[in-house]
Amino acid sequence: MYQVVVLQSVRKTMSAINAQLINELNAPEAADRLTEAIIRTVDSLSTMPYRHPVYRPSRSLRHEYRYARARSHLVFYRIDQAEQVVTVTHIVHSSRDLDSHLD
Repeated sequence: MYQVVVLQSVRKTMSAINAQLINELNAPEAADRLTEAIIRTVDSLSTMPYRHPVYRPSRSLRHEYRYARARSHLVFYRIDQAEQVVTVTHIVHSSRDLDSHLD
């Protein structure tokens, strides 16, 4: 099994998404469903993280990213095979310009 590490910036993004759904869109149930989906997706990365596709950017990136869908959002992560660590680096709405969020 892989250790899954979630960057602090991802935790902040999750909080912001949750707050937007609750406060701006008045959709607390949607916020709960999305949060649960993201947590399930992140937790599932501890086993077989290579099962999700490699992201194919339109430009060169410093790292290879993989992604998994969590409802309307994509969870991006990197795998360190030697250390057996998966690092969740970004959560982005699937309609966004994905390349602009990755480095």
